[in-house]
Amino acid sequence: MRLSTLLNIIYILGLVNSLIVDTDVEIVCSPSDPHDCYPKLFTPTNEWQTIKEGQDIPPGLHVRLNIDTLQREAKLMDAEASSENNELVLSNDQPDQQQENDDNIELQKQEILKKKIEDFKVKQQDEHNEQKIIPKKSKVSIEDLNDFGSSVEQLDQFRYDQDLTLLEKALDNLIELSHDIEFGAKLTNSKQTFDTLLHIIAIIPINHEIHEKIYRIMGSSLRNNPEAIENVLNNQSETFIQVFFEQLKYPSIPDIVKKRILGILQALCLNEQFQFKFFNKNNPTIGILKLIDIFPNVEESTKLRIINIFEDLGLIEFVNNNESFDKRSIEEAVSPDHKISSYLQDQLANSKIESEDHFKFLFNKLVELHQKDNNLKPNKNFIEWLSQESMTRQNNAKPRDEFYSNTDPEFDKSMLRARHEVFGNKNAYRKVADEL
Repeated sequence: MRLSTLLNIIYILGLVNSLIVDTDVEIVCSPSDPHDCYPKLFTPTNEWQTIKEGQDIPPGLHVRLNIDTLQREAKLMDAEASSENNELVLSNDQPDQQQENDDNIELQKQEILKKKIEDFKVKQQDEHNEQKIIPKKSKVSIEDLNDFGSSVEQLDQFRYDQDLTLLEKALDNLIELSHDIEFGAKLTNSKQTFDTLLHIIAIIPINHEIHEKIYRIMGSSLRNNPEAIENVLNNQSETFIQVFFEQLKYPSIPDIVKKRILGILQALCLNEQFQFKFFNKNNPTIGILKLIDIFPNVEESTKLRIINIFEDLGLIEFVNNNESFDKRSIEEAVSPDHKISSYLQDQLANSKIESEDHFKFLFNKLVELHQKDNNLKPNKNFIEWLSQESMTRQNNAKPRDEFYSNTDPEFDKSMLRARHEVFGNKNAYRKVADEL
């Protein structure tokens, strides 16, 4: 029996014994799979193990980010160990460093992915030269790309032949097929196909026409297809979802591509677990804040897609056709800017925000939105609240985050200025400023 196998058996027996003896071990379950439960405290060994979601990491471990799986792993500290090509080592000497690592992990993942893709061609060529392997040649001709299987095969083949003509033919074919529920389920049945699609985007980062086709395939395969949605959420990691949110924020990405990405997110929102994790209206999470962040700077058609998501989530109500509106009311009721403005005003004025940072973010976005659209008008309830809020802050008496005592005087001044210059009378602010 190999020594490593014997050590694994000893470790497993020891872990089982510890679980039997210690009845106070805290157990947590994966948010994406309630049946996947494990100890909250990560138990290290001399071998790399994946750190599961929600697990606490003891100090003094060797922690890395595996760039092949994009999962964090840890093991007992080995003084002689060195970083390998497929890992990013993170320090874990002090417990209070863990939060900082968590905050930066997504950015690190994106940088690792980017570098990995940039090195991909050179790495593949080196391996071929060393092992005397002749690169694969495409087995598929344009005439053969008329069925699902050959199209999916060509996606994987692209990394070898770099044939854009064959790739576009395959993508065009999959665009047509992905609308079918059966083919949508087949596209998402394994992790590989969607991973390959994102890999192609990384290989050709400036070809937005290809990107648009790839995201359209993804969105079409998921739309009104619960089985396909379930497949993606079961097969893909959280990092896969984070890629979509990250892509939305880049100004260089055309709105047509962003609209396709939003179509993917809108389809995934039909799943309650996804909705709870990324678009929880009772506790605004990454999804809601990301969409609000990009909203003022995207085109009208993209804004409409964001509005559709907010309406699906119940954040914004549909227009009640039973009520009678004048012309201006009708225009406001269908205007994306007006709808988001009303949503933000409601969140701010009705004390639905507990975090001061969250409060500042939403207020600044509301100001940005109104500065870009002079036709927007605040409602009476919001103006009354803003007048009271801005003056209260001048007196250092606004409770939020347990206490408030002039912690950000510049923001408080900007709020008072916005009260008059953005939401009211600019001349009135000059008088108030002189008095202050």
